[in-house]
Amino acid sequence: MSTRLRGKLPKHQSEYLFVVEDVEEKCVVGSSLVLAKHGTDEVPHSFFKIFKRDHFSQDLGIGFIHQVLRFQLDFDGPTEIGGLLVDKAYRRRPEKLGKQISLSRFLYMGLYPEKFENRVLCELTPPLTDEGRSEFWEALGRRFTGLPYQEADLLSQSHKEFIESLFPQDDIYLCLLDSKARLVLGRVGEATKPAQHLFGKHWI
Repeated sequence: MSTRLRGKLPKHQSEYLFVVEDVEEKCVVGSSLVLAKHGTDEVPHSFFKIFKRDHFSQDLGIGFIHQVLRFQLDFDGPTEIGGLLVDKAYRRRPEKLGKQISLSRFLYMGLYPEKFENRVLCELTPPLTDEGRSEFWEALGRRFTGLPYQEADLLSQSHKEFIESLFPQDDIYLCLLDSKARLVLGRVGEATKPAQHLFGKHWI
């Protein structure tokens, strides 16, 4: 297991890549990544947060508690972990390489806490159809950007301005989204469930 660290960069530009190497085959078979800071004044971290809003009618004598999505920007963002990959041929081995390469980055973060934020974020891939479509994105993101999920996801890795410029600033009532979009809200894709299980079991 190794990590390559070059030079000294400010926290918001620092990325740490950890890899698992098969020394006999001389090839990398797994990786995990840490972005020291995700969200700055120049490039904020954007996300939707769920709130509850109460509505009550005196005339009808009834009320509703609605869940709403509110677009948020974080200019002092957390550390983000990601890039957890293991070659298919090396999965389900007794060494549990995925677990090792995942937890190794937390060990490094614990040894050098000054390089990272106190908050840690992990963005997990949502459920996707066989065509690679996100039902939640189709119901919301595509209507405001005109982009399919895969294209928007790829673009957002290098350019985030379009998200802040095009996404609505007002609350979005979840009851107005179609049932397919509501059903997948907060869920992760099948391929991401092992990582979700790992975090849920070992997160401190």
